[in-house]
Amino acid sequence: MRRLRRGLPLLAGCVALTALAVVAHGRAAAPREARVDDAAGTDDPDLALDALFDHLRRAPDDAEANRRLGEMLLAREDVDRAAHHLEHAYALFTAAGDEKSAKLAERDLNRADTLNRRRRKLYRDLTKTLLLSAEQLAEKENYERALDKLDGVAPIAEGDDAAELIALYESLKKRFEELDIEAGLDGAEAGGARPLVTHES
Repeated sequence: MRRLRRGLPLLAGCVALTALAVVAHGRAAAPREARVDDAAGTDDPDLALDALFDHLRRAPDDAEANRRLGEMLLAREDVDRAAHHLEHAYALFTAAGDEKSAKLAERDLNRADTLNRRRRKLYRDLTKTLLLSAEQLAEKENYERALDKLDGVAPIAEGDDAAELIALYESLKKRFEELDIEAGLDGAEAGGARPLVTHES
């Protein structure tokens, strides 16, 4: 009986440790998204940052996570990394047609990158001007020059004319790819079959 009484506190301690382990395991097994949301609302900013960085390593194209991380980095005056995530968030929201969220991301992006507004205006102006120039060249069948005009601006095209510019660019690229294939086939036919040469040792 004395041994049993002495063993009761030890048994109770083991049960308590087991219960704590089960709770901890349950938390570890919780969905990552829920943990990210919890961390973003915590009073510990370091925990929130770590959770968002971890989430974005697995889901780099999560627009909202990029925006929230950009906001937190901006609050810490880490403007370069903030601008990176906010610009990515802006592009993702824009592509998804979420104008409200895109404007919020762009607002913070302008704070992180003071030249962003001016740069984007330049991109829009370049897109409009070079699209018009390329269209005029294509109408005159100067396809190679038209493609050269669009080659540098296509990756940074912005504004209302961006989709039209990219469509023209892809169309011109396809034209030249088809010409290259035809030229390769013509060359193979003109050359004919080559004789088989064997060497005796």
